[in-house]
Amino acid sequence: MVDIIVSDIQLEDVLGGGQIFSRLIYENLSKYYETTPINIYGKSTAFNHLGTYLIKRKIFGRFKILGLLRRSDFASRIFSFVFLKRKNYSTDILISNSLLDKILIQKIKFKKIIMINHAANTNTGMNLFIKYVKSMKKHATDFRVIALNKTHYKILNELFPGKVKLIYNGINLKKISNKQKIEYLNSIGIGNKKFILYLGRLEEREKKVSYVIKAFAMLKSEDLNLVIAGKGSDYNMYVSLVKELNIEGRVIFTGFVSDEKNKFILFKNCFTFIQPSLNENFSLVTIEAMSQKAIVLTTKNDGSSDIIKDNVNGFFIEIDETA
Repeated sequence: MVDIIVSDIQLEDVLGGGQIFSRLIYENLSKYYETTPINIYGKSTAFNHLGTYLIKRKIFGRFKILGLLRRSDFASRIFSFVFLKRKNYSTDILISNSLLDKILIQKIKFKKIIMINHAANTNTGMNLFIKYVKSMKKHATDFRVIALNKTHYKILNELFPGKVKLIYNGINLKKISNKQKIEYLNSIGIGNKKFILYLGRLEEREKKVSYVIKAFAMLKSEDLNLVIAGKGSDYNMYVSLVKELNIEGRVIFTGFVSDEKNKFILFKNCFTFIQPSLNENFSLVTIEAMSQKAIVLTTKNDGSSDIIKDNVNGFFIEIDETA
């Protein structure tokens, strides 16, 4: 019996609907345990995708999938490691992307730890991730690192040669009926109007949404609207900025878009999609927008440089933070 514990409450978001995790399990792990049943512990929603992936390959019977981590992020990690402790610290594989894990596994030894460089979007973040890898690998007989863009792959592979693999985020495409499209666009008040889209967290320090709002206010076209989809700590600041610029009638805040189909309706029907953040490890929303043939405007960062070719499949924009 092989035990795998996935220590990430947001696995299905981090790994693009569980697709990369499915590939990781099937292509890189299961081949080592061809006749051994595998237990997987983690958040259940991600495993719906994993189960579908494995069923298609007719090997689902070898995997026992248990959805255990359903609490808050930190609580779920504590829960998972208490579970390991009850098993006498005996497990085979830890899949991790959080600095929290190195605190919680001090007395646990794994056969393999797989670390995902998801959050290292800045130099500071990368340095923290490198320290995290060096600390975590002490708890495993072997380890691997997954990088999400070429820049980070090069840096990490120089430090941990032969231990790093580049795997891009994947997406799950959605089939959407015309009725669903009309109902959702009407429900948010955009109808058949032309609109520019921002979809992501409403946090100025990382996402720079204020630049989108200010640039939109400079446009003269009265029949063009701005849809801001998402939630975050700076929501009220953005609402105030819209009022200050006197563009309330042309800006719609949808709040968090929980239904994946509604996200794809926005991508499919927007005039253009803007990704203004200065640092992105790998922008999932950018490839989601591209999959729906949206015109993409994005800043040039480590993640977008792997996706966008300027003036070919999108356009790079510059943000002057001194302005």
